[in-house]
Amino acid sequence: MVEHPEADVLRQLELKLLNPDVRMNADEVEHLLSDDFVELGGSGRVFNKSTTVDRLKRDYPSASTMTAFRARFLTADIALVTYRLSCSGCSGPPRRSLRSSIWKRTGGVWRMLFHQGTPCAD
Repeated sequence: MVEHPEADVLRQLELKLLNPDVRMNADEVEHLLSDDFVELGGSGRVFNKSTTVDRLKRDYPSASTMTAFRARFLTADIALVTYRLSCSGCSGPPRRSLRSSIWKRTGGVWRMLFHQGTPCAD
């Protein structure tokens, strides 16, 4: 299977949002998220753009490892991204989750429209 030329761009954007320095910078996060962004959290709570920006500013930095990245292009300007994430903080075992995001390109700029993180056992 040939990887779509924009797949690496989306991988880099996802990695950027995992970077603790970016997560704590409200301006950068606001630029990466669509105004109508929605997140379904692993806790079962639903977050919009403003609550996500505020949450990430106060998020505890952790080391994250992304694996099994895949981008599926639904149209030329809309993509579904999926991957596995392992996060390790200062204490306790690493937390693993399955992640999915929908990215939309408008005016040549990719912005995240939707994100969901679901804890996984393996």
